Amino acid sequence: MKYDFITIGGATEDMMIFTDEGILFDNKKDILRQKLLAFEYGAKIIADKLCAIPS
Repeated sequence: MKYDFITIGGATEDMMIFTDEGILFDNKKDILRQKLLAFEYGAKIIADKLCAIPS
């Protein structure tokens, strides 16, 4: 499964970040977290598109 975007949000605003730079991992040992989306720690991620939306 490929995700087209990720969101980061708070109580007043959500951010949608569109990028192809994430890696999806299967995590079969943890039933609550079966798939993990990862980015390199400390890396600069290039966003194809960024949207800020009031929540």
